Amino acid sequence: MLQMLTLVICGLYAGFDELHQHFADKRNARLTDMCIDEYGAVISIVLAWLFAKIKNIQMKFNSKKR
Repeated sequence: MLQMLTLVICGLYAGFDELHQHFADKRNARLTDMCIDEYGAVISIVLAWLFAKIKNIQMKFNSKKR
């Protein structure tokens, strides 16, 4: 659930950033930029999940060793 909230917050932030760029001189807003930001958030969430999973496996392995 927290991951979904993170994606929503990142998406909103990216949307507001693109809206700001629409009104700024010499800048333009693009949907692709927003999608790239969201894709980066997804990759970050997946990596954080993988690292947590690996750490959990290592902790279980170390506790069985003793």
